[in-house]
Amino acid sequence: MAADVDAEQLMAIINATRDDFDRALLGTLGLMGPRSGEARSLLVGDLRAGHLSVLNGGSGTDTTKTRDSRRVLPVPALLLPWLTELAGDRPKSDWMFPSPRRKGAPIAKQYANQAFTRAVARANEDREEKIPRYSAHALRHTFAAISLSEAEADLLSVSQAPGHARPSITLDRYGHLSKRGLAPLMAKIDALVAKAS
Repeated sequence: MAADVDAEQLMAIINATRDDFDRALLGTLGLMGPRSGEARSLLVGDLRAGHLSVLNGGSGTDTTKTRDSRRVLPVPALLLPWLTELAGDRPKSDWMFPSPRRKGAPIAKQYANQAFTRAVARANEDREEKIPRYSAHALRHTFAAISLSEAEADLLSVSQAPGHARPSITLDRYGHLSKRGLAPLMAKIDALVAKAS
């Protein structure tokens, strides 16, 4: 499962990409957590003032996805220059990740998986402990797992990035990875009560 990939392994994958295009694509998937289809649908104009406006994917019958049409996410500092360089001075209506083969079209559905497979293979060339192989879609799960287990982010924030309709979806899937637990909360309650006494 993607949760077995930690931040070091994620960066090894991203750094093993064959070019800046693949690095920006896998960086977006792994460092921000969108669905592959959402990354495919990004336009150059969706990158504004250090944020990405992501068109929520999925149909109305999929209850794991938010109903709002877009979510605006801050772009991590590492990823921002990659996306800015990729966007260049192209028109806002151009695809952020244009197809290398079909003019005026976004990358094909399988492109992210192909880029991911290449990058994992390259990253594993000199590694004693191999990075597990899975799909590019699982990078969103890696994002959530790393956010909770290593960055110790709160569940609400983590649920917003990948576009879960409710924090309970994130809690059900990734709650066991959160290191926060109740101890830090109780320590804060103790401090507040002591201050008020």
